[in-house]
Order: sequence, then structure tokens, then C-alpha cells
Amino acid sequence: MSRDILTQGLAKHLQKYLEGNARVTYAAGGAVVVENPAPNINYFFIGKATTRTTGEFYLITIYVHEPGKDLGLNGRAIIRVRKGLMGIGRRIEVEGTGKIKDLVLTLKDQGLLDVLYSSGYETIIVRMGVKTPFLETGDKSIVLIGRSSVFYSFRPGRFIGKLYLSGKKVFTEILNLVYR
Repeated sequence: MSRDILTQGLAKHLQKYLEGNARVTYAAGGAVVVENPAPNINYFFIGKATTRTTGEFYLITIYVHEPGKDLGLNGRAIIRVRKGLMGIGRRIEVEGTGKIKDLVLTLKDQGLLDVLYSSGYETIIVRMGVKTPFLETGDKSIVLIGRSSVFYSFRPGRFIGKLYLSGKKVFTEILNLVYR
């Protein structure tokens, strides 16, 4: 039986940032799943994937909220983080359709998406429902999917922490708007 040292390291770094009754329920094969990472967030997933054309590695994060009832949301929003050159020309672009796009635009207007500039995320998609080999949700679930290129640094734990905390903050703000 071989040990997946890289995935166990990812889970160990993530464990430092968990609070409350959050717990790691799966850590193998390049993926880590956390249950109850924050109030109203049922699951968090982080995993490594590669692009088909170049074989470049990137990290995928998924936050899931499973409501008990239909919230009447529709559409999706795609958030692209453009960091610019030395901060010049940085911007956050939002495109999509439906009520979810309107919620994300509200957050952008309030300046609550600015946390994404230092997070490491390149693209974030907010939509209804997701199906992956490790995680499957219903069509009523609100899902935030983030993509970040793997950043090789001397402090990978801090990078994982930034991804986790900034994604959690943005997703919590979206859920606050939904339930307001």
C-alpha cells in the first residue's frame, strides 16, 4: 500500500485553517474533501488537475451549499481576476446570466471581490449544482468553483490558506445576499 504524501501534505496544510466542527473526510488521489468548513457551507473540495494540451498543473477548489428548499436562483457567473503588471491594469471581470450574475455584480460594486487580487485565483464560477468523481450535489445547491495555477513557493501552506480563506469569504458573502 503506497502513501499519497502530496495529498496528505495538502490535507495537513488545510487542517491549520479549519475551525469549528469542520473535518477532513477524504484525502487521497490528489483530492481533499472537508465537511462543514463554515456556517451554511456543507462541503469544500480541493484537488489538483492538469490541462489536456500542455500538462500544466492547477488547483481546483469547490464550495457547496445545499439548501433545504428551492431558492429560486438561476444562471451562473464567471469571475476572472486580472492582476495586471505590478498592479497596473488590475481588474475583476464578471460575465454570465441570471440572478447569480446579479448577486456577484452587487458584491463587485460593494468592493467585496477585491480580496481575490491576492488570493491566487484566476477564475471563479458560481452556479447551481456540480457533479465530479468525488462530489455530486443536487440542482438546487449553490456551488463556487475556483481555479488557480499551482504556485511553487517556499510557503505552500500559506498559499493553500489564501485560497481557502478568500474563497470562503466570497462564498459567504454570496450566501448572505441570497438569504438577505
